[in-house]
Amino acid sequence: PGHRPAVSGEEAAAAARVEAALRAAGLQPPDANTLAASSGLTPAVVTRVVFALTKAGRLMKLGDLWFHREALDALKREVAALGSGATLDVAAAKARWGLSRKFAIPLLEHLDRERRVERCHHDHRRRRHRRHGRRQRRFASEPPPVRDLARAVPG
Repeated sequence: PGHRPAVSGEEAAAAARVEAALRAAGLQPPDANTLAASSGLTPAVVTRVVFALTKAGRLMKLGDLWFHREALDALKREVAALGSGATLDVAAAKARWGLSRKFAIPLLEHLDRERRVERCHHDHRRRRHRRHGRRQRRFASEPPPVRDLARAVPG
């Protein structure tokens, strides 16, 4: 506990460049090779730095891509602002945030794992109910779940 590996000045500078590039990329981060080419670092150094930043909690790996934590936190705030019952599918995510499918799919899967949205049929995702984390009824004609009936019936 309390042990921190020593980081050389070169690695610290490399980490700062990689982190700045990923922060600036937002929800469309470059892959490791592109990141290496644009930052003037070798792919091995970029890989080492990215894993160190991930371990430090500043980056998160989703699929084959690394996203900066600030971009993911901003995305979660935007999804929360959509409100309970809002639908969000791949096409809507692509249009809303200007993403290609390459980025939209891992981000929606991440939101699903974080329980910010839930998967409905045909990849539609719906904002979870804020208080209880329960899914909203899909259609007005759908009967409420049994637990809701128990509350609705006077005792």
